[in-house]
Amino acid sequence: MKTYYEILEVGKYVSKEDLKKSYRNLAKKYHPDKYANDTLDKQTEVKNIFTQINEAYQVLSDETLKKEYDFTLLKEKKENNKQNINSSSKNKDFFNKTDLNDMFSSFFSPKSSKKTSDGNLKKEMDDQFKSFFGIKGMKK
Repeated sequence: MKTYYEILEVGKYVSKEDLKKSYRNLAKKYHPDKYANDTLDKQTEVKNIFTQINEAYQVLSDETLKKEYDFTLLKEKKENNKQNINSSSKNKDFFNKTDLNDMFSSFFSPKSSKKTSDGNLKKEMDDQFKSFFGIKGMKK
């Protein structure tokens, strides 16, 4: 969802004059009377945009409402950051539980190289490298 600043296409520290200027330009651009001959869907869309523009201007042009709105935005941003951190830590938990070294050691570590059922690990490794990279992976 767009913020009031995004709706009015201004920055957070916009001057009152620039705020008013942006509001007027957008109100002219999206005034419902300009779209009277368009489809009903387009008229509804423009009316919604026009309503958002007016609501945003009402809040941002009033110093008290603007401060409350900015506080709300800050609070939402902090909550979103907490959620992102929590979901990020879930991913870290997965990787901590699944040690990547253990996962790949059997394939890449010479210590754990075991013979395949037919006893030809080297040939199998060469075939895997060749099919994946298009080259021979191990020297003879």
